[in-house]
Amino acid sequence: MMIIRGAMLAAILAAGSAQAQDSWDQVQIRTEPLSGNIHIIYGAGGNIGVSAGEDGVFIVDDQFAPLTERLKATIAGISDKPIRYVINTHFHYDHTGGNEKLGSSGTVVVAHDNVRQRLSAGSFIKAFNHTEAPQTGPALPVVTFSEEMSLHLNGEDARIIISQRPYGRGQYHPFPHLQCHSHG
Repeated sequence: MMIIRGAMLAAILAAGSAQAQDSWDQVQIRTEPLSGNIHIIYGAGGNIGVSAGEDGVFIVDDQFAPLTERLKATIAGISDKPIRYVINTHFHYDHTGGNEKLGSSGTVVVAHDNVRQRLSAGSFIKAFNHTEAPQTGPALPVVTFSEEMSLHLNGEDARIIISQRPYGRGQYHPFPHLQCHSHG
């Protein structure tokens, strides 16, 4: 069983630079297999955890909006199955920027109640001196939880459990069998 907890994998979601990119075309995107059907995608901002198997693909976070099509192409190189779910670990735009395009294409966006609330209200992230406008429609999580929930995909029972000390008010740890942690 996988347990998704508030301090996501350091190897998967250690936040990269959230600084603005002069040219999104210059961002290098690469993948690395981690364990079994679990992969990591490195790009810009928060890295992406990927579970790919017979039931489809679920990803953890989706980086910046301008990278979404390139990230989808990268994921297609891991699996020809559809991206069924994206789990947002928290509301920062380098972890949720792809929500709108993915949600519009049928991917179910999942997050803690607080993540949906913060995305729908908009926010100012002092550390990045960045104001994020309120999100609407497919950019918002359509499945939310307050304490925990489970996904049963790809031969895994993934439990999503809120951390006691969340970073960004709502964060989880999806692949504990790798025994790594991160802070978003």
